[in-house]
Amino acid sequence: MARVRPGMKSIRERIYEVAASVFGIPIERLDPYAPWPVLVTDSEEVVEFVMAIEEAFEITFEDEESNSMKCLDDLVRAVERHLGEDGIGVRVPL
Repeated sequence: MARVRPGMKSIRERIYEVAASVFGIPIERLDPYAPWPVLVTDSEEVVEFVMAIEEAFEITFEDEESNSMKCLDDLVRAVERHLGEDGIGVRVPL
């Protein structure tokens, strides 16, 4: 497993921080495998969250890809794929 360079957070860590802030859930209570409706009741919040992640990481998901994301972990893995990264040591300004 790659090591995180000092002062840098993984993609997963940054996405979790944003999710915790947007959804009002402490990071330690986020379940990355919980379906979106378990995390939030308003599907519009999920759409806005995914769009915020796209903007923050400067990527764009195709509609089919966005629609296939059923949980936070799916989103993290999609971002990692788009960035061609294992998700470790990437500096992402948010």
